[in-house]
Amino acid sequence: MRSNTFSNATVGLIAIAGDRRAVPDLQVALTKATDLETREVLSSALIRLRETDSAYWSILSKRAQEIVDDSAPDPLVYDSDGKSIRGLISPTFLEWAKTNNLAADDALIERVMTFPGELTLLAITGDSRGLPLLRKGLTSRSHSIQLIAAEGLAQLQDKDSITAIIQAAKNAPAEIRWAIARPLVFFDDPRAQAAAEEMISDGNLLEYKKKIARAKGASGVFY
Repeated sequence: MRSNTFSNATVGLIAIAGDRRAVPDLQVALTKATDLETREVLSSALIRLRETDSAYWSILSKRAQEIVDDSAPDPLVYDSDGKSIRGLISPTFLEWAKTNNLAADDALIERVMTFPGELTLLAITGDSRGLPLLRKGLTSRSHSIQLIAAEGLAQLQDKDSITAIIQAAKNAPAEIRWAIARPLVFFDDPRAQAAAEEMISDGNLLEYKKKIARAKGASGVFY
């Protein structure tokens, strides 16, 4: 396997498969990687493959800290039914970008797409060092970040965060409420199960997630 031919998708598949034979090549690829995204993807995979070098966690946690500390308001606008209005960006977000001397389009893409993806790379490791970062993420003004944080906390089985996850879901617009509530299915706790039943109205989805939880336990959160 050539170390310089890994795609990010391939790295993710290696991590899912738990193929430790790839560790040396992944390590070499990390030493050659120059962009942050690739370094994060490789670091996440190496941690999931049970590599313990603190440098890998440092790459993920430094960026995650920046993400959960981000003060930007959620960029989407929701109607009275809690559905996002396509093509409309929150005036509050636009004003925030202007105040912080950021190009609105770049700031939007980063917070809608980049940040959630980067935080997922930390959350999916199931590493307990991420607990304080994920708890902080649950208080984010971004519903997307709250969602990733809830998934990570469920994978870590942090029952102390159940109440906070429930509250974050209840406070979210209807369109995303069910998604933030979804990780509650993976807690063996009556409060979590009752809240999931209440907020996930799609019965087929709820049963599907329960099936995964029964089969895989907390490790199935990100499936």
